[in-house]
Amino acid sequence: MFLGKVKLVGQTADQAHVTFNKETGQLDTRQLKHVAETVTPDGQKMLQITLDERDKDQLPKIIARERKRRGLPPLSEEQLASQTNNFTTTTVDHPLIQINQSISFAFLRHAMMKIAYELAFLWLGELYLDDPVAAELRTAICSPELTSTDKIAGYVGVAEDCDAFKCWTPHEEHHLAYANVVAGNVMISVRVFDIYAACIVVSREAGRYFQSHAHDEKLRFLAIDAVSGKTVETSFGQETQRIATAMTAFQRLPPFWDPL
Repeated sequence: MFLGKVKLVGQTADQAHVTFNKETGQLDTRQLKHVAETVTPDGQKMLQITLDERDKDQLPKIIARERKRRGLPPLSEEQLASQTNNFTTTTVDHPLIQINQSISFAFLRHAMMKIAYELAFLWLGELYLDDPVAAELRTAICSPELTSTDKIAGYVGVAEDCDAFKCWTPHEEHHLAYANVVAGNVMISVRVFDIYAACIVVSREAGRYFQSHAHDEKLRFLAIDAVSGKTVETSFGQETQRIATAMTAFQRLPPFWDPL
């Protein structure tokens, strides 16, 4: 979303192009050519050409092209060389860039349900592909209709209103997800940063996947720090035990617990 043509705030020559430099791993901002007519104090009209210093070898062509465009006679080689060398260099430290993006959140429900569906497949295995609810989710998620997910059971919305994560500390850099069984339904709960959350029924037949306690390992817990890259993945049973142990270790209990 940062690549392409952008506007430099506070600059007269305000057009630039941003690319990604694979060698440095950084964004590269390049000033685009800008031509403006100016008037000197003695009333003489002049052209001021602004471009990236890395493109200064293009000045002879640019000057010749601009003179031709305005019906001016071509310069001699000596005159052109003199004009080409008549430049100043200005460094803009930490340029402020304005980027206009049009972003639609219309299909937010589809996106959050897709995450829940993929985690269900990852944790429950290929058997999940034949689950009737899996088929319902695939159809709804892939549909171009905005209302296609309306009948899917569960919650999708702002994270602070999702009770499924009330036992974990809200954190703007963390992603959380876990699977559990409620009244015979397999649920996948997902929190993206501390912005959006979803709690989705991914199966109405928990018996398909959990015939004994040995299968409880399929109920997973996942926490990811999006900045450091640190990841914690355990069974949901181990995570609930960790929370219970931490709670009993204090007489005055903090209200939330952070796995990271």
